[in-house]
Amino acid sequence: MNTQKREIPTIFYLAAIVIVLGGVIYSAQIVTQFLMAIFIAVIASKPVSYLVSKKIPSGFAVAIVLVFIILITSSVGGVIGSSVAKFSANLDAYDAKVSSGIESIFDLLRSMGMNVSTDGLLNAIDPGTIMNFTAKLLNGLGSLMGNMAMILLIVAFMLGESSSYGVKLKAILNKPEFSMHGITEAMSQINQYLGIKTMTSFATGLIISLMLWAIGIDFPFMWGLIAFLMNYIPNIGSIIAAIPAMFMAFINLGATGVLWTGAIFLAVNVIIGSIIEPKIMGRGLGISTLVVLLSLIFWGWVLGTIGMFLSIPLTLAAKIAFESQESTKWIAVLLGTEEDAQQILLNKVKVDDKD
Repeated sequence: MNTQKREIPTIFYLAAIVIVLGGVIYSAQIVTQFLMAIFIAVIASKPVSYLVSKKIPSGFAVAIVLVFIILITSSVGGVIGSSVAKFSANLDAYDAKVSSGIESIFDLLRSMGMNVSTDGLLNAIDPGTIMNFTAKLLNGLGSLMGNMAMILLIVAFMLGESSSYGVKLKAILNKPEFSMHGITEAMSQINQYLGIKTMTSFATGLIISLMLWAIGIDFPFMWGLIAFLMNYIPNIGSIIAAIPAMFMAFINLGATGVLWTGAIFLAVNVIIGSIIEPKIMGRGLGISTLVVLLSLIFWGWVLGTIGMFLSIPLTLAAKIAFESQESTKWIAVLLGTEEDAQQILLNKVKVDDKD
C-alpha cells in the first residue's frame, strides 16, 4: 500500500481561497467582530503576561485587563456619542460655511485680477462629502462600540485559553518542531507590530487632540480619536484623518487655522510615524511596500473600514499560511520583500553547491 503523501495542486489552494473570501464577504458583520476580538486579545496578551509574571493568578490578570479595556471603551464611547450628535446636528451648517469660505477666498483672488472659478474645485473637493464621510466613520465606530460586550466576551475566553493554543497547534501540525518555530516567530512579529502601533497611534491621537484644543478647533478629541484610528491604516491613514480636521479648522479659524492644523498633523506624523516608530519597530515587517498599499485596498474591499485597520496583521497572517505549504510558498515570496527573495536565492545556491 502506497502511503506517500500526495501534494495538493496550487489551483486547489487558490480555489479554496476564493471560496473562503466569498464566505467572509457574505458574513463580514460577524467576521469583523471576531477579528476585532483577536486584535484586542493580541494587544491585551502583553499586559496579561506581565501581570502573571508578577505572581498574579492568570484569572485575576485577565479580569484586571478586561476592566481596564471596559473603562477605556466606555470613555471612548462617551466621546463618540456626544461628538457625533453635535457634529451631525451641525453638518449642513458646516458644509455651507466651508463652501462660503472657499467662495470668499476666490472672490478675493478675482478682486486681485485673477480669473478663477470655484465650480471645478467644489466639484472635485466636495466639503459635504468629506463631512458626511467623517460622520459615517464615527457612526460605524459607534455601531462597533454597541457590539463591544460580545467582542469583550470573546476576548475574555481567548485570553483564558491562550495557554492551550501552543499544544493544539503542535497536535495539528505534521512537523511541529519545524513549523512551530516559524509560527512563533511570525506571531511574535505580529504581536510586536500591534503593540507598538497601538502605543504610537495613542500618542499621535493624544498630541493632536491637545494641540487642536489649544488653538481652538471644535471637537478636538474627536479629531484625535480619528487620528488614532487612522494611524493603523498604512500610508494614507494620516492624510485621511487630517482632511476633515482641516475643514473644521477652516470653519473655526479660517485659512490660518488650516495652516496650523496641517502643520500639527504633519509634524506629529513625521516625528512619531517616520522617526520614533521605525526606531522602536526595529526590523521590517517582511512585506513589500506595494503589497502594503494593495492589502489596504483589498482588505478594505473585503471587510470595510475594519479591514483597512487590520490590513497589515491580516496580510502577515496570510503570508504565514502561504509559507506553510510548498504549493503556495511562491505567493508568500511575492508578498515579501526583495531581501527575503534574495535570501531564498542564496539558500538555493548553498544547497546546489553542497550537491
